[in-house]
Amino acid sequence: MAQTSPHSRFAWLTLGLLTAYAPAAEHPGAVIYQKMCQECHGAKGQGVKDKFDDPLTGDLTLEALTRKIERTMPEDKEGTCVGEDAKQVAAYIYESFYSAAAQARSRPPDQDLSRLTISQYRASVMDLIGRFRMGPGFDRPVKLQV
Repeated sequence: MAQTSPHSRFAWLTLGLLTAYAPAAEHPGAVIYQKMCQECHGAKGQGVKDKFDDPLTGDLTLEALTRKIERTMPEDKEGTCVGEDAKQVAAYIYESFYSAAAQARSRPPDQDLSRLTISQYRASVMDLIGRFRMGPGFDRPVKLQV
């Protein structure tokens, strides 16, 4: 097997670093959204006062959202965003802020973390160790506290 020279290793390393830190390509639908939709719906689909106050969220499928965009958008210029443009902008809207998954990404739930007391910690550790060692209480059903 041929050995690689230090120069070729450096070239591959440099190429790998450039690829890793290259900016992500912008979604093709983002350009269309910025040009045709952002004025009324806002940069992140949050809505714009006195134009379209409601945020762009919902439960339509991607296909249904595409059809709705083709039929009704942009307002007063219906039929301007159709075909591949409607698919691209619908995909961008759906992935960025419309779907439930996108909404969860943008507004993660608040988590209230708490610490165990010393006695709670000891009881938890003893319970775990006892279960692994098949100690007392192993055959009892586990009671989950809610």
